Amino acid sequence: MKLTDPLKYASLALGLYGVCVLVLRFGRDGMGWGQALLIGVVVTPVVYLWSRLRDRLNRGAGDAGRRWRARRRA
Repeated sequence: MKLTDPLKYASLALGLYGVCVLVLRFGRDGMGWGQALLIGVVVTPVVYLWSRLRDRLNRGAGDAGRRWRARRRA
């Protein structure tokens, strides 16, 4: 079964929101459901963008390492 792009992004956002809310609610210090749900709305896009930035930086570092090794061999 292949999901369309909007459905794929919506399911990713919903799953990430659920995980963020559960971590905030049942984390070490915990908080109430209302506060966890509200903070989850703010935290979800931040976590998503942070993970995209990390992937982009790691991909760039791999490319830079390959270029460095190629120059070193030449």
